Amino acid sequence: MNFHSPGVDLIAKERSRQVKVEGFTVENDDQYIDHEMAMAAVCYAAPKPLYLASIHTGVIQISDPWPASWEEMDKREYNGFAVPRASELPLEKRIRNLAKAGALIAAEIDRLLRTQKAKR
Repeated sequence: MNFHSPGVDLIAKERSRQVKVEGFTVENDDQYIDHEMAMAAVCYAAPKPLYLASIHTGVIQISDPWPASWEEMDKREYNGFAVPRASELPLEKRIRNLAKAGALIAAEIDRLLRTQKAKR
C-alpha cells in the first residue's frame, strides 16, 4: 500500500532544515533530557497559547511551558499572552507551526529511541 502525505513531507522537510540550517544534530538533541523538544512541539501545535497551572498551598501558579533553555529562540513569537490564537494566524503560518511541531516530535521520538537502545 502506497501512502503519501503532504503533511509528513512538510515535517520531514522542516526536520531536515532544523538539522542543516539550525545545526540541531543528534548530539544537540540528546542534551534535551527533560523533554524540552516535546514541550516546544506542544507550544507550536496548540491552537491557542498554553500555560501550565500548578496549585501550591491554595495558590494557583501559571507559568509559560516553553523550555527555559530555549529562551532566545522561537519563544520570541510567544511572548507572554500576546500570542495570537491559531484561528488568527495566516493559514501559511499555522501550517508552518504545525510542521515545526511535527519535526520536534520526530526529534524527540528519535532521542527516546536512542535512549532505549543505549539501555539495552
